[in-house]
Amino acid sequence: RVLFRSLAECGLSEINISTDDYHVKYVPFSNVKNAWKACHGKGFHAVIVGVSYSKESKITPEFVEAQFNEKLQRRFNSKERELPLDKRDEDGTIYAISNTWVTKSGRAAEELSDKSFKFKRNTNFFLGKCPTIMSSVIVSPSNHVWACCGFECGDGSALDIGDLSKATMSSIVKKAEKNIVIQAIKYLGPLQLKDCLASIDPDIEFKNKYTCVCALCEDIVKNERALATIKSHKDELW
Repeated sequence: RVLFRSLAECGLSEINISTDDYHVKYVPFSNVKNAWKACHGKGFHAVIVGVSYSKESKITPEFVEAQFNEKLQRRFNSKERELPLDKRDEDGTIYAISNTWVTKSGRAAEELSDKSFKFKRNTNFFLGKCPTIMSSVIVSPSNHVWACCGFECGDGSALDIGDLSKATMSSIVKKAEKNIVIQAIKYLGPLQLKDCLASIDPDIEFKNKYTCVCALCEDIVKNERALATIKSHKDELW
């Protein structure tokens, strides 16, 4: 409780806590419950618990609500459209669940079968610029800065934009603003970028279905041929 109050007093406005069948192997749910209770009344703008789940999951939004003994706002509706989180508790904080179906990216793509995922039939769902890249950067455990929180970028990856042990955050961000891969994702969006790359080089191999736009983006930035094409044909992308 003292730690969370100190964080709030230092200017931290939001706490996000992840829990699901996959996180609980490493962080017991009792820890999550204790952290949730400790965050109450500390002056945060929002405290969000993130839950990724599938049909087989034991830890679901309903499970979390039952354990917390609270009815919470949901970030997404049944059609996965984002809802406004505008209901504040008596202490002034927004308490909510970020309820997302498990996506086929990272370890999930390697360890889970396709029956655990919901693939989007209409790719127009992915249209548009990326609103997240460079607006919610991540500092990795090894002090590297990642351009996005949509998936685990990884140190040394295309979205690893710098090392805080060697440069300041402001200089890292400023340099990243000129990064052609990041700019293409930000202003074209992953779907349009993928279509452009496919038209330039039809031999680039992409997956034929995706669960979300972040999984599509991951398919681009972890594809060496796609990255090389972005860099060598940047004038054709705009």
